[in-house]
Amino acid sequence: MTPTSMRIHPAATYYRILDALVRAGIGALIRPRAIGKSTVERLMLAVTQVNGCRYCSYLHTRLALRAGVEAEETRALMAGDLEAAPSSEHTALIFAQHMADTEGQPDTEAFDRVLAEYGPEATREITASIRAILIGNLYGIAFDSLLFRLRLRPVPGSTLWRELAILVGSA
Repeated sequence: MTPTSMRIHPAATYYRILDALVRAGIGALIRPRAIGKSTVERLMLAVTQVNGCRYCSYLHTRLALRAGVEAEETRALMAGDLEAAPSSEHTALIFAQHMADTEGQPDTEAFDRVLAEYGPEATREITASIRAILIGNLYGIAFDSLLFRLRLRPVPGSTLWRELAILVGSA
């Protein structure tokens, strides 16, 4: 990932998503019952592909492989291609990309489609997983942006204030 492939979000987005995750409860992340680990990792990769966090890309590719996702499928997901994923997960994966594109604020219609297809418990786990990786992506990108800044190569669109607001505010 390069500085130009990372999506830069305001620090307020980070805190809004974190607040939504905490309010919804993080229990869905600890032991997802309605969706499996491989589904969680596919969601993580779909969101990470949109945002461009190299740390999350590395970690969740490894975790996806451990969860039984084939290497070719992980490559396809990181390229934004959902066709290699099970067709039963396409709606959730498209929703994950949509949530990444909308900074964690999906359209009601998109959310309702996921709810109708997967039911309330799975939808709660899907949205919790997506919010968790959004938080991870934004944190990783802020960290990377600060590293590039220290090397005198600031990331376009990022500011020192934004980077510190996410990194220090989360400590």
